[in-house]
Amino acid sequence: MQTVTYKYTFRLSIVFLFFCAIFLIIITRLYVLHILHHDFYVKQARHQYQTTLINLPERAHIYDRHGQPLALNTTTYSSFITPYQLQEPEQIKNFLKTNYPSAYKQLQKNSNKKFLFIKRNMTKQEIEAIKNNFIVDIKFMTEPHRYYPNHASSSVVGHTNIDNVGAEGIEYLFDKQLQGEATTYALEQDARRSNFYFKKELQKTGTQPTPASLTLDAKLQTLSYHELENTCKKFGAKEGAVLILNPMNGDILVMTCYGQNKYKNITVTDAYELGSVIKIFAALAALEAKTVTLDTLFDCQNTKHGIVNGRVINTVTAHGTLAFADVVARSNNIGIAQAMIPVGDKLYDNYTKLGFGKKIPIHLPGQQSGYINHPKNWSAQSLFSLSYGYEITATLLQLAQAFCIIANNGIMIQPHILLNTQKQTPPTLYSKELCAQIKTMLRHAVTHGTARRAHISGIDVMCKTGTANLLVKGTYDKTKNNFTCAGIVAHGEYRRVIVTFVKEIKKKRQYASTVAVPLFKAVAEQLLIAQQVVIT
Repeated sequence: MQTVTYKYTFRLSIVFLFFCAIFLIIITRLYVLHILHHDFYVKQARHQYQTTLINLPERAHIYDRHGQPLALNTTTYSSFITPYQLQEPEQIKNFLKTNYPSAYKQLQKNSNKKFLFIKRNMTKQEIEAIKNNFIVDIKFMTEPHRYYPNHASSSVVGHTNIDNVGAEGIEYLFDKQLQGEATTYALEQDARRSNFYFKKELQKTGTQPTPASLTLDAKLQTLSYHELENTCKKFGAKEGAVLILNPMNGDILVMTCYGQNKYKNITVTDAYELGSVIKIFAALAALEAKTVTLDTLFDCQNTKHGIVNGRVINTVTAHGTLAFADVVARSNNIGIAQAMIPVGDKLYDNYTKLGFGKKIPIHLPGQQSGYINHPKNWSAQSLFSLSYGYEITATLLQLAQAFCIIANNGIMIQPHILLNTQKQTPPTLYSKELCAQIKTMLRHAVTHGTARRAHISGIDVMCKTGTANLLVKGTYDKTKNNFTCAGIVAHGEYRRVIVTFVKEIKKKRQYASTVAVPLFKAVAEQLLIAQQVVIT
């Protein structure tokens, strides 16, 4: 009896100890789960049922002055694979190796990756090729993409990169404004990641994007670009540009460029020695200093290679005695060099007053300030070189700004590209009478000077030409040139400033008078027709 009782007690003890051990294991497990590894499992749980939803607003449009779109949104298709779970790995490898070698190399390096792009922004033909080959592992997704309906505005508007982030131009400069900010939500959903969620909490409130409206006229941009392209192709030019400004308010109506890089805005990113177009501002300095009048006579020595103060001065055409107005109109270097001797350092002061050598406060990236050789660095040649456009570099926009001052009777209006830019009280730099004298000189250039091809019947055309040799490895190359024509077209109260520029043409023995001036006239005629200027 005692033996039976002992065995029964022993068995109960074993069972008790067994359950105690299980209980201890459970307690230990709970300790590990809830205390020792608490943070780890909380993170794992959150990862399973918590997710973040990011709502990115659609990128804002860019418009011209009339509300015509210059940048719109569209949708493109991109292809991708999930390398860690390929159904037919050999098939996809062979297809990528033949058609998308860069993606194939990425797959070789990242065979366990969860996501890998094959090609973004795909064409219809590329999509069809994948579908026709029945590549089951390649999937497609849509992505936002920018569309630019006005090719002529590419150099100003710029573009976005593959991720729809501003990369150049207005797109780059106003990326935050155009993109806005995403709204972020914290979601709690079931662990199987269905579309159902039972809690949605706002984490960050985004901001809506704001469109950008430019002063450009899309129609004029296209018309001007067409004329520019024709000229550049005709002469085999490396690049060129056209600017049109309203000098009364600073609105840039046209800013278009031609060249290999369609996004390069050479009107602000490049500074050039522009040659004789600068003579008009040297003349302004002389007239302001009252060292000459329009009728002052200069002996241009009837040669192409004159001597002024012991320096050899070369000019394109030999002239005898010319009135100062005709020295500029006929672009004689010998005459303008003589006129600068009494002006001296004031020439430098005048150039800086006009805005040369300083960046224009405008919303355009990559702007250059240009350069003016300071009097402390002058050689015996510098004063003369500066008078006909060497030892001074300027952007085309700076040149246009300087002509706007003349067109606006001495009042300096700063150019701008954003519509409805807040206007400031403009300074008056020169008298109306002085500007009238400069306009007379510009008219002379059109009636019997180097800009005769710019004449338009019934329109007051005032412009100046410039042909400059390019500096190549420290030496001026006479076979490589910049050709510029800048000036004003007016009819009654109507005034516009136009700058045309062509660089480095293949056709030889040409001058601004035969390259940039005909382009100036063609652009001016398109402008007058488009803006319905009635010639009486």
